[in-house]
Formats: sequence, structure tokens, C-alpha cells
Amino acid sequence: MKRVVSAVLLSLVLLGGCGDDDGGSATDPGGSSGASDTPSAETSAPAEPTPSESEMTPTETTEPLPDWPACGDVWVADAKLPGDYRGCLEEGTPVKAKNRYCEFGKKLVTYGDRFWAVRGGTVNDAGGSLADSQDYKDDLSSCKG
Repeated sequence: MKRVVSAVLLSLVLLGGCGDDDGGSATDPGGSSGASDTPSAETSAPAEPTPSESEMTPTETTEPLPDWPACGDVWVADAKLPGDYRGCLEEGTPVKAKNRYCEFGKKLVTYGDRFWAVRGGTVNDAGGSLADSQDYKDDLSSCKG
């Protein structure tokens, strides 16, 4: 009798282990729902992140743009560089002033390897690279004293 009970219990354990652990792939024998059994959304990969997940994703911290003029409006040959010039915006990106301190007490400011000026002075256009401009080299040498 013990062997029969043990065999029945063993059969139940084995059958219980082979049950519905596949996520519902068995069909309803009555067919009353009419819906096919497909893997649930929980077992499939998510398609796109939901807005709430996207909002929680860390992003670069954006600082407000400085109130600077457009570079194309400032760096024009023979225009006057503002005395308080700190930089300009190039396609929405801040470009800080590149300064070189001069012994005569003013800063020589350059932009785009083409333009230079002292604050409050006339903008000079090298027409090419600053390294190739003799006028720029002369102004630069006056900074060194």
C-alpha cells in the first residue's frame, strides 16, 4: 500500500512540475473567450520607453544662454567691438572671448582664427588665418612689449 501511495504522490509531483509554467501557452478547451494565447507584454521586450521613463532619464544640464549678440553681427571688418564684449553666440552656442592681455592695458580679442580687435576698438579681418596676417602679428607683438 505504501508503494501505491508513493507512486501516486510521485506521479502528482511530476505532473504538477510539468503544468502551466510556460506563460499560458495552453488553449482554453472550451474556447469561450475566443482570444488566442500569446505571450503577455510582461514577457516581451518593451517597444519604446514611455514618456515617464524618458523624463526620468538623466540628460545634460542645460544652462540658459547668455544674452550675447550673434557672432556674425559682432565680428564684421571695420565694425566696433563693444567695450564690454565677453563673447557671442554662434548658431545658439556660446563662444567665449579669447583674450590676450597686452602691456598697453587692453585685451586683444580674437575670433575664428580670422578676426581680432581690442575691446572698444575696430574689428580687423585677416582675410585668412591669423597666423598668416602680418597686421595681426604686428598688433600681437605690441602686446608683448
